[in-house]
Amino acid sequence: MQALNERFEMRLDQNTLRAIDAWRSGVPDVPSRGEAIRRLISAGLAATTTQPEDAPLVFTPVETLHTHILCEILKAVKPKSEADPDFIRAALYDGQAWAIRWESPGLVDAHASTQQTVRDVADTLQMWEAIEEAYEHLGAKDRDLVAEQADSFGKDPRFPGYDANNETEHFGVARFMIAEMGRFSRFAGRDLNSHWPSVETYRRMLAVFQRLRQKQAGRRLTAAELVELLNERTHPGESER
Repeated sequence: MQALNERFEMRLDQNTLRAIDAWRSGVPDVPSRGEAIRRLISAGLAATTTQPEDAPLVFTPVETLHTHILCEILKAVKPKSEADPDFIRAALYDGQAWAIRWESPGLVDAHASTQQTVRDVADTLQMWEAIEEAYEHLGAKDRDLVAEQADSFGKDPRFPGYDANNETEHFGVARFMIAEMGRFSRFAGRDLNSHWPSVETYRRMLAVFQRLRQKQAGRRLTAAELVELLNERTHPGESER
């Protein structure tokens, strides 16, 4: 056991002391209050440091209420702070707590880790930015080529969004990134509801896009690459018929 070499005093309210006493009374060796507090602190630190990086940032109802109150205080006091109370409240109310971690990673933990859905949405939006920009810079001949060879998806390809009814998490993340965080401004003001499931389609497209992006080196996608990408929107089962 590591030697104890620091001593400090701590004042606790009666409710907290009663909770500690109740906890230590259930431990086989019934530790003293001091030892009980040390064990509780160690357990809490272990839980924090072993939490997976992709664990979602979750607020309990009480924590949400406390955060709301603190945001109101911040707005009233107007201190020199990097935290934006309006942004934090919007993220909590919209169920997008991950955005707080993205914007202010040091505010909530030591790592700017995100959920898989957030990464998927960010990659998808980046891919569609590249698709739309490349198409806009094509000449008439290349546009005709894309329209002809990319089935029904090659005519003025634009990001369709996500199904707001069945892909609510992806839809919410995309909407928050664009409307609240000001990212991917190309899609600002658009109706992001595709009205049909899109996640699996985007995953097929992303598998191709990741390969193409390694060869991009700062250049735009070519007409042939756009055709390859857009053809992934056709379900494999449909293309075999």
